[in-house]
Amino acid sequence: MPAATQPSPGQWILTEKVRYYDFRDDDPLDPAGSIVAAETTVAYGLVPRLSLQLDLPLLWQQSGTPSRTTFGLGDLSLALKWRVLQEGLGPVATIRASVIGGTMVPTGSGG
Repeated sequence: MPAATQPSPGQWILTEKVRYYDFRDDDPLDPAGSIVAAETTVAYGLVPRLSLQLDLPLLWQQSGTPSRTTFGLGDLSLALKWRVLQEGLGPVATIRASVIGGTMVPTGSGG
C-alpha cells in the first residue's frame, strides 16, 4: 500500500522490497507453486508536496507438475503523488494524506 511520505524537491529515494508467496494444495488438479517478487521503487521529488514514483517488479515463479520455472519483468507502474495534508502533532508524530494517481504499463508476460 502506498504511503503518504515522499521525497523533498530534487531528491531521489530508492526502495527495494522482496516478497515470497508459497501456494500448497493437496488437489492434484491445482498443483503447488511459489513466487518470489522483487520490487524496485524509485521516487523523485518534483516540487514541495508533489513527487513522481516508478515501480519495477521482477518475478520468479515455480509451479506445475512437472515443475516449471519462469522469470521476468512484471507490469510497471508510474504514479504522481500530491500530499494534500501534513499536520505536525509533536516532535515525530504527524498526520499525512496524499492523492495518488497513475497508470500501469503492461510490460509483464501476463499469465
